[in-house]
Amino acid sequence: MNGAAPVSNTDSTTQTGNPQTPEINKETNSSNLFEQIDLKCVSEDYHSAVIVHPARIYQWNVLAALDEAGLADAMMSRIWPVLEDRLFQAQFDFDYRGVNQIMVLWDQKAAESLPKQMFYEEEETVIITEPPEENDATEAEQDNEDEAFPSVIIEFNNEELINDLLKNWLLEDTPTIEMFGVQVKRFQEDGMDDIYYIDGNRLIATRTTLFEKMMRPQQPESELRKELLNTNKNEDFIVVSSPSLCQALAEKAKEQLPEDFFSDFNNFATLLKDLKAVKLAGGFHNSNLLALSVSANDRSAAQKIQTNWDSALKVEQDRLRKQGSGFDSTRMIEDQAARKILKGMEDQMIDGLAVSADQNRVTLSLTKPKNFSDLVRILDPAIQSAKQAVTQAEYRNQFKRIGLAFHNYHDIHYEFPAVGGDSKGKGRELSWRVHILPYLGHQELYDKFRMDEPWTSAHNRKLIAEMPDVFKSVGVDDPSKTSMHVFQGDFAVDPLKGINFRKIRDGGSQTLLVVESAPDKAAIWTQPTSLDLDFENPISSLGNYEKEAFVSVFVNGRVAELPTNIDGNLLKALITFNGGENVKDQLLELLSK
Repeated sequence: MNGAAPVSNTDSTTQTGNPQTPEINKETNSSNLFEQIDLKCVSEDYHSAVIVHPARIYQWNVLAALDEAGLADAMMSRIWPVLEDRLFQAQFDFDYRGVNQIMVLWDQKAAESLPKQMFYEEEETVIITEPPEENDATEAEQDNEDEAFPSVIIEFNNEELINDLLKNWLLEDTPTIEMFGVQVKRFQEDGMDDIYYIDGNRLIATRTTLFEKMMRPQQPESELRKELLNTNKNEDFIVVSSPSLCQALAEKAKEQLPEDFFSDFNNFATLLKDLKAVKLAGGFHNSNLLALSVSANDRSAAQKIQTNWDSALKVEQDRLRKQGSGFDSTRMIEDQAARKILKGMEDQMIDGLAVSADQNRVTLSLTKPKNFSDLVRILDPAIQSAKQAVTQAEYRNQFKRIGLAFHNYHDIHYEFPAVGGDSKGKGRELSWRVHILPYLGHQELYDKFRMDEPWTSAHNRKLIAEMPDVFKSVGVDDPSKTSMHVFQGDFAVDPLKGINFRKIRDGGSQTLLVVESAPDKAAIWTQPTSLDLDFENPISSLGNYEKEAFVSVFVNGRVAELPTNIDGNLLKALITFNGGENVKDQLLELLSK
C-alpha cells in the first residue's frame, strides 16, 4: 500500500507544527473531521474516487445467506478478482465485514500510473550494446516517476482492526512523529514517503505531499467534491472519475483489446470531451440497483448525450426482450415457479432501464425489480447445493494435503510414515498422523510430543485436544477423533517394514494410501491404530457406512471418492500393494461414473 511518490522537499520545520503550517481546527478534528463521506479530506488535488461500504454490502439478504453458507467470499472474489490475489490478501489482511467504508482517491500523479497498473504489459527483453546514459535520478526516484499509488481512507467498526492492518503495511520500527499538528506514522524507504494517520476508527494512508492539504479545515471546491455531495449516501458503492482518466483508461484498453471492440472509439472520445465528471453508483438497498450519470459542460452537450443514450437504450431493450439477457435460471433453479419469478424480474429490469436528465446531468438507471427481496428464498436451494459442494471440496482438500504430507515425508525419510513410529522404532507408540505434522505446517505441535513416550502418557495425552482441523472428519463429533486411516499388515502400505515407492509393485495409481472410514471406526488421532482388512468382506473393514461414497488418497497422491458398494475384489486389490492385480481399466470405469 506504500505510495510511490518522491520524498517531499518541504523544509522539516514546516512538517512539525511550524506556525506557518495550517493548524487543525479543534472543532473539525477527530470524528467531525470526516463528515459527509469523509469529504473534509478530499482536497482539490483529487479528481477521481471509489467509495465502497463493505459491511453494508454483506448485510444484503442474499449475500448474508451466502455468508452464512460460507460462500460469500467466493462470490465477492468473482465480482472483484483482486480479492483472490495473494499479494493483495497479504497487504489487506482484514475482514471486510468489519469495515464501514473504504475511500480511494486519485490525484493526477496516481491517475497517470493507473492505466499501466490495470493493463499490465510484460517487459520485453532488451540486449544492451552500449552503456546507458548517465542520469542524476536514483533508481528509486525513477521508479517513483513511473508509478504512484492513490490515497486511501478506511473506516473500521473498531480501532483494533487498524493495528492488524498496519502490521502488513508498515515495518515495526516505523516512527510516530508530529506533522501538521497531528501524530502520524511516517514510512520512508527507497524514495517512498507515506503518511499513516489514525483518527479513532479511521485510517488515512497517503503521500506526504498530499497530507497537508487533506488536513485543512476548509477545502476549496472541486468537481469531485460536488459529485460526491450530489450522491445518495446510502449507496453501497460509488465511482466518480474525471473524463481525462476515463479517456486514458480507454486509450490503454484500445491498445490491448481487439480493434472491433472499440469500433466507435472516436465518438466515445468526443463524448468525454463534453463532460466534467462520470459517476457510477449502486447497491442493493435503494430503488436503483445501478445509476450511471454524467455531468456535461453545458445544457447543449447534455441534450446531445441524452438523445444518444435514448436511441441506444431503445435498441438494446428491443434486443434483450427478443433474445433475453443470456442468464439461464434452469442451471441453478429446479422449481418452475421460482424460474417464472426470476424471468419476471429479468423482464422488469429490462423495462426498468431508463434515461433521465436534470439540467446538465444525464443519468442511465437500472430500477430494482419488485420481487428483489424474494431472491434469497428463490436461491436458497441453489445456495444449499453450492454449500454442500464447497464443503465436500474442502473435505477432499484435507485428504489432498495429507497425501502431499506423505510424499514430503517420503522425500526426507525415503519411506512412508508409519502406522506407529518409523521403521527405526522412533515414536512407535504414536500415530502416523503425529509424524506428518511438520509436513502439514504444524511443526510447533509436533515438537510438543515426547517421542519416547506412548500416546497414553500423562504428557502426550494432554495433546490429544489439539488435533489439527486437517484431521477433522465428516460425521465424527468427538474433536479428538478422526476417521482418516491406513491399513496395516503385510498386504498393505505398512511402513513398519520400510515401505517406499519402489516396493509398491502394483503401482501408485492402483494402491490406496489413506481412506475415510465410517464414523463408528473413528479413533483418537494420536493413537497408533489402523484398519484390519476383512478379506471376505473388504468394505466391512471401513465400518458401517450410511453415505454412498468414501474419500480416499492413492499412493500417487490422487484423491477420489469411491462408492461404498464397490466390488469387494476391486477394493481388496486397491488395498494390497504387491498382489499383482491389474485393475487399471476397472478403476478408470468406476471413477468415470
